[in-house]
Amino acid sequence: MHVRHGLQSAAPAPTRKSWRVGLCLALSSSFLGTSALAQTGTGSGGGNTAGTGTLRTYSPPEPGLAQQDQHGGSGGYGSSYAGSDYSWIPYTRRGYVGISLGNSDYETPCGPAPLSCDNRGRSFALYTGGMFNDFLGLELGFRHYGKVDRAGGKARAYGGNLSLVGMLDLENVSFYGKAGAIYGHTSITADPLSGVIVGTKNGWGPSATLGVGFNFNRNFTISLERSRDRFKLPGGGSSYVQSTSLALKYRF
Repeated sequence: MHVRHGLQSAAPAPTRKSWRVGLCLALSSSFLGTSALAQTGTGSGGGNTAGTGTLRTYSPPEPGLAQQDQHGGSGGYGSSYAGSDYSWIPYTRRGYVGISLGNSDYETPCGPAPLSCDNRGRSFALYTGGMFNDFLGLELGFRHYGKVDRAGGKARAYGGNLSLVGMLDLENVSFYGKAGAIYGHTSITADPLSGVIVGTKNGWGPSATLGVGFNFNRNFTISLERSRDRFKLPGGGSSYVQSTSLALKYRF
């Protein structure tokens, strides 16, 4: 049987490249589908994406004032201000300086009437401190209780004190106590007929302060304080001097 020239057989044989083309198309479709799913998936992806249909960068919530630190750290529980590493007191951080103004109350002898017996004077104090941790610190200060008229003369007391500070510092308010020692100077003058021993005296005595503060912001606190210090008197005795003060503290 003869086949006519110009006519082809029933079906053409497949080419060599057909299977390669199909494989490439399949791989391309799979890659494009995976990319689209990663960018437009629903829900959040591992903390790095959020929302639906849009790729977003996750931003952790800003810590509250109680956890903020100027150096990237975090404050302890109950501390409103983690503060800085800067302090004028060695081995402490979260340093501060402060000033207080108030009224003093002397308990030195008055002598017999009708000699003057004024108890009240003007007091002021300057101090700086730092914290070992959130609750315990150290403070160095100078306190002057002013002059008062007593026994026909004047009484004056001042000195430098070193105190341990215990503090509970909350978001908007702080409670603290200071306990330590003061190296004081006392000067007493009096009428010769008063029987009061006159002169000057230096020496150590106990020092204590209780206070409550109100935090305006990260740096400034205004406080109400009650202080009580014991001073040596000429002749070998001693006497307490007290003060109620309003203090302003700046934290570094």
